[in-house]
Amino acid sequence: MLVENDFEVMEEHLANNHNNISYESKANEMNEDEWINKVEQLANKTGVKTIAVQNFLISVGSNGSVGNALANLESDTRMYKWNARTVNAIQKGIMIYFDKVKKYDSPPTFEDKYPNTLW
Repeated sequence: MLVENDFEVMEEHLANNHNNISYESKANEMNEDEWINKVEQLANKTGVKTIAVQNFLISVGSNGSVGNALANLESDTRMYKWNARTVNAIQKGIMIYFDKVKKYDSPPTFEDKYPNTLW
């Protein structure tokens, strides 16, 4: 499972790169075919429940945010009793999706523009 340090690294990466999206987006962007290939790679690793990873990650965009996707993953993990390798594959896929796919599919949100702003 992701540990707090993994979240800190991801937050730092997003914070450091939010102003560079305009000229880096093409280099970091992942199209739909590449995303499907990545899902298949994650789903076919040893010890991973293939169908669980495929089903969760194909619809991960409907969660709307990383936080919602991780909360949904936590709920599904308890309900379906997924093993650690399956959970890790899904977590990795969530981070990849929201870092390389989702943020280029829609206009940036306030959080995308100002990731360290507190209300």
